[in-house]
Amino acid sequence: MEENRNNSFWDLLIWVTVLGAGTFALEGLCIHFIGKGWIRIVFFLVGVFFLVRESIVKRRKPERVAKVGALTLTEATKIVSLAMSLFPLVFQPGGSVSQSGRILLLLAFFPLGAWGLYGTRRKEEAETRKEEEQQREPLILRDRLATSARKAFIVCSRAREVDLHFEVDDRMFLYSLPDGRFLALFRKDIPLDDFLDKLRDFRTEVDADEDAIGCYALPHDGPRSDLPLVFVCNQDMESRPFDFDPSTVPISSAVPV
Repeated sequence: MEENRNNSFWDLLIWVTVLGAGTFALEGLCIHFIGKGWIRIVFFLVGVFFLVRESIVKRRKPERVAKVGALTLTEATKIVSLAMSLFPLVFQPGGSVSQSGRILLLLAFFPLGAWGLYGTRRKEEAETRKEEEQQREPLILRDRLATSARKAFIVCSRAREVDLHFEVDDRMFLYSLPDGRFLALFRKDIPLDDFLDKLRDFRTEVDADEDAIGCYALPHDGPRSDLPLVFVCNQDMESRPFDFDPSTVPISSAVPV
């Protein structure tokens, strides 16, 4: 993710000050020259309307943060809407708040508005970085296991992706292969018994025994612990050795799904 080059609190404060002060000035001029009490209500209702509208739009379609320090359309609308609703609310006729107190309330709008945008951007950037790391992890695992002799995987044929996803837990990632098969790679070393349990789970999603093949090339008990073990399961969930060449699975060409 490209870092925002002008995304500091002070950069945002400048934009909030310009937009907020311009909105306050426009509202003040309208109220002064028109002199109608309902103008304040109109500004307040319009400001609230756009705040609600932008919050709904943002939930439906997240907007990327501006890359040159400028506010996004959603952020600019939020600041203008807040200013439109705050100004007539603070300067309602009458009330016990002094004129200096009202001015202080408006002045507090600028740093508080900038701080709110700053915190929101930092949260969104952290979430974006986390998502990017999660997207890179299966690629890193694939590249590492493609050249490793120590690996465990399950390859499925004639299966539906949506069905296999039900059997994938947080210990593995699911991939598609160029020939239409699916591949499950384990993020960490897994005991043989647990590996066979997962192979049985995948067997429930295919029709034939050989449509779910498990290759276990991690250390194991046996006369030749250095050789990979290959298994399939029958409908009774009983596993048995199977003659299969693990090198025929192009792990390096697998695509995360």
